[in-house]
Amino acid sequence: MLFAQKYPQRVEKIITLATKFYWDETVAAKEINLLQPQIIQEKIPAFAAVLAGRHAPLDWKEQLQHTQSLLLKLGKKNVLTLNDYNEITAPCLLMLGDRDKMVTLMETVDVFTQLPYGSMAVLPETSHPIEKADLALLKVYIDRFLKG
Repeated sequence: MLFAQKYPQRVEKIITLATKFYWDETVAAKEINLLQPQIIQEKIPAFAAVLAGRHAPLDWKEQLQHTQSLLLKLGKKNVLTLNDYNEITAPCLLMLGDRDKMVTLMETVDVFTQLPYGSMAVLPETSHPIEKADLALLKVYIDRFLKG
């Protein structure tokens, strides 16, 4: 979204899924608390193995540290304010699962209403991780948006 705001001529369309638009220090701290490699490895070893495979050949623990650093920065200062979204001229499709516990419907609606060419879809029975999304339904929304 930031790239589209800064370089509108280089972005044709944007699709997001479960994108966290609102950050402050409290939100960042909560999410960082969930990204503790030692705890993940100890309490959810199967998920640690998934992360290792997903990030290979990079070290998944190091990637979590980079993510923590990014979240700290976002918590101190959002890269985009709500008013910045009205400068994005590319058509945007914002998608969110109705059971997402990380991204709120209101923050997505707030951004959606600022976008001059925004569309929004709420995926039923869908929580935050993309692995939980109904890929066939996701494809329908994406195909329809890209053809429009």
